[in-house]
Amino acid sequence: MLVTAGLTTGLAQVQEVVVPAHEKYLSDQLDHLRDGAKTTDPDTNLKLFHNFMDSRPADASGTIRYRAKANIGLQHLARGEGAEAIRWLLDAYDEAPNDPRAIANRTLALFVRGDADEAYRFGRERLDADPTNEVLASYLPQIAAKVASVTDGLDGIPNDLHDKESLLVAQTVFLRGRNLVPQWWEFARHALAKHSDSEHLKMLAAFADVDEISRDPNVSRTLIVSADQPRSSPRPPRYWRPTGDPNRGC
Repeated sequence: MLVTAGLTTGLAQVQEVVVPAHEKYLSDQLDHLRDGAKTTDPDTNLKLFHNFMDSRPADASGTIRYRAKANIGLQHLARGEGAEAIRWLLDAYDEAPNDPRAIANRTLALFVRGDADEAYRFGRERLDADPTNEVLASYLPQIAAKVASVTDGLDGIPNDLHDKESLLVAQTVFLRGRNLVPQWWEFARHALAKHSDSEHLKMLAAFADVDEISRDPNVSRTLIVSADQPRSSPRPPRYWRPTGDPNRGC
C-alpha cells in the first residue's frame, strides 16, 4: 500500500475547499466528519458519511458530492475493502475531475486496482499540469516502485517538493521497494535527520536499521550485534497507516 506522511497521509495539508456560499454549511459538516474520522473507527465513519449522503440536497454541487463519496471510499480502504474503495474513489473523481484531491485519489484507486502503469501514467500527466499537487506527487514514487520502466522515483517531481516530508517518505518507499541497499538505509536516515518529528520516517529508519543488521553475515552467524552496528531509530509508531489514510480525508 502507499504511504502518506500525513493516502494513506495526512501526508499533505488538506487543501482549502471552495464551495458556493449557500453550501458552506454542507462543507462545514464534511469538515467535521472528516476531522472526527481521525479518532473514530471506520465502521462508524462509514455510517456517518452515508447519513450525510442520504440527507444532502439533491442539487448539491459536484464538490460536495465528490467530498462525500471520496471519504466513503477512504473509509472502505481503511477497512481493507479494496474493491469498494476503488468504486467510490473513481465515482468521486467523476464528480470533480479537476479537483487536485480527486486527481490524487483517482491515481490511488488505479494503483489499488492493480494498474500501476496506468496509475503512474495518469498521475504524471496530471502532475505536469499542476506541479503544486503535493499529495499526488507523493504517490508517484511509491507507485513507481512497481513500474519497471522507472529508474528514479523522483523523476518528474518538481525540485521544490523534493525535501518535503511526504516526498522523502515516498522516495524511501521507492528505494526500499526496489531493494536498493545500502541506498535505502542511508536515504531513510538522511530523511529522518531532515524531519526528525516524522512518525513515518522514524518507522522507515527503524526498518532500515533492522534490515541492515539482518543482512550482516556475522550477526546471522553469532546472533551478536557489534558496537558499530546501526542502532534503531526512535521507537516507531504502533500503527503504520497505508495510503488512502482517512485521517487525510477530503
